[in-house]
Amino acid sequence: MIPVTKQHNTKEEKQTLAQGEIPESWQQKPHSLSQKDTDAPWTKKNGQSSFGYKKHISIDVEYGFIRRYEVTDASVHDSQVLGALLDQDNQG
Repeated sequence: MIPVTKQHNTKEEKQTLAQGEIPESWQQKPHSLSQKDTDAPWTKKNGQSSFGYKKHISIDVEYGFIRRYEVTDASVHDSQVLGALLDQDNQG
């Protein structure tokens, strides 16, 4: 996962975001709003909370370069993108 700055939101801001809206106090400060990521949710795995995005890659067996990739939010399980990464020409 890609580390990101943790957001410190109030309970009211979290509720507004959960409804798919931008808190009014953020709209009044465009520079602060540009620092907020409203798309990536929190997820918890093995007792550790994570926020942000995850990169899934398929690497060429022979040469080691990236053949395919997917970027998802951190809450998506690796098995959900496995089908998109598999390549019949890259077995091994």
